Amino acid sequence: MNWCGYLRVTARLGLAILTVAGIAACETAVAPRAFSQMTFSHLPPISLDVARIEVVRLYEPPLKAPHVEHETPVPPLTAIERWIGDRLKAAGRDGVARVTIRDARVVETPLKRLGGVQGALTTEQTERYDARVEVMIKATGGRGLRAATAMADAKRSRTVAEDSSIAQRETVWFEMVEKLMRDFDRVFERQIRKHLTAFLK
Repeated sequence: MNWCGYLRVTARLGLAILTVAGIAACETAVAPRAFSQMTFSHLPPISLDVARIEVVRLYEPPLKAPHVEHETPVPPLTAIERWIGDRLKAAGRDGVARVTIRDARVVETPLKRLGGVQGALTTEQTERYDARVEVMIKATGGRGLRAATAMADAKRSRTVAEDSSIAQRETVWFEMVEKLMRDFDRVFERQIRKHLTAFLK
């Protein structure tokens, strides 16, 4: 075989290897997990005797450790804003209800490892995730003759095992935020109906 023939054979072999590698890569690629939309539109609206509802963000995600809320499938901040849009309705001619988001965090805390033989033989829980939301609402009449305030907070925690994959952690985060918002919904509605009675329609 001359030199040109050798180059042609080598080129064909290289192309074949690249093709096989490309097929293998396609077969092993994992599609991102699709999570259901977190919505509260199936719940009855809370109608308030105000002309508008304003949202104020006091909490801004730090976007760095130990905070991980920005990595969750549905960040608590997003869930709270969706809750406000789905559940609170302005049904009056004047006045305002100002909803202030004071906290919406998810924080990661490393857990102490067992170590030694026992640690080597045990699948340990290595991280704990603590989620917390805190929201306040203040309703004011059109002429400022009446005002009322209600506040609610909710907390949830979960741990994950050392061998948890990214997909498994995302599932834990989603389920934790989902349960957190169920708690928040129940508590905040109760507080609104207790303290904003004059504004309910």
